Amino acid sequence: MALGTLDKSVSLAVAECHLDYGLASALASLATGEIAAVRVTGVCDPVFSGQVAAQLGKLTHGASYRNFQHMHTVGMSFFEAVTPEKEHLYFSTAEAVMQELQDVWAPHVLPTDVVRAALNETWPAGLTTLQHPSGQTMRPCLARTIEHGTELRPHVDRCDWYSHAEFAEPYAQLSGNIYLSVGDTGGELAIWNSRPEHASNPIACECSVDRDYLGEPDLTLTPRVGEMILINSQLVHAVGKVRGLRSTLSFFLVLQTKDSPLWMYH
Repeated sequence: MALGTLDKSVSLAVAECHLDYGLASALASLATGEIAAVRVTGVCDPVFSGQVAAQLGKLTHGASYRNFQHMHTVGMSFFEAVTPEKEHLYFSTAEAVMQELQDVWAPHVLPTDVVRAALNETWPAGLTTLQHPSGQTMRPCLARTIEHGTELRPHVDRCDWYSHAEFAEPYAQLSGNIYLSVGDTGGELAIWNSRPEHASNPIACECSVDRDYLGEPDLTLTPRVGEMILINSQLVHAVGKVRGLRSTLSFFLVLQTKDSPLWMYH
């Protein structure tokens, strides 16, 4: 696996904004690499989101990552749809997953639906849900919980690093997490100023990187309940060991060109 240059002389900047036109401007800077992360406060009510986080493990459409088995999800991530059979499962359950997430948030609106509406209004070319090369519409988000006492090792996320689906190489891919609970301690988001050139294992659709090579993170963020953090997911990133319940609503945004619509999926 080839890593991009690790330039420790360049600091990774963070922007903070609200869920308005300022976010669209920040996303443009995130896509170009001018900044590495965007923090958006007040995306969901902290008390209610904590109540939802406690219920996620009881929902019907539970799944997990085969490489990060301590990451539990409501809805299969498309990273896991590595066979025709699993792709069929992903698409056949997509509507039911979204309905279950909307139901557990009732009477409130699902926060990712609020984000979708805001970005569709503020991003110049609008927002739509990513289309699979087959023409099927992808699912826009899922819910994720990291087990107590575990972590996510350094990796990257890119829609074009699949062996089973021929997505075009994106201009940029961004990762978004809305924090429903953050645990008691730990769970920091770590980012390195490094862009791997290709996947270490295309079948696994991931790039895992040796921490000894990476050294200390160039940017570390401690999430806050109710906020949304977006990062450039083509940068190496990880989640530190968490104590307690850490749950998020998660999604990706893809830009095919700097002026294209935002494409949302997970």
